[in-house]
Amino acid sequence: MRVIGEKTAFDLNGPTACELLSGVKVKALRSRLGVDPLRQDADPDKAWERISGSRSPIGTLLMNQTIIAGVGNVYRSEVLHLLNIHSNTTGSGITRGLHSPQFSRE
Repeated sequence: MRVIGEKTAFDLNGPTACELLSGVKVKALRSRLGVDPLRQDADPDKAWERISGSRSPIGTLLMNQTIIAGVGNVYRSEVLHLLNIHSNTTGSGITRGLHSPQFSRE
């Protein structure tokens, strides 16, 4: 879909693939995804290992679906802003300690 205004325009693109998958293909797809932060059984240490050992920018790491699944660009941007972390900070440049934010699943 393309929206064109007097001064601004944008394109809204759909998924790169839209298809029905068999159970085997669904399992294969899910096995490639990283931790889903909304799942009760998620293991955040798994994502932290990949992030803290990387020299890639945290903004890029958060968008990498093999590290952490489902984080969209807006959420990535908002979280980094709230934590006062620049998106170009390397994953290995972020510390995990007593002052890390605590999240509730309520």
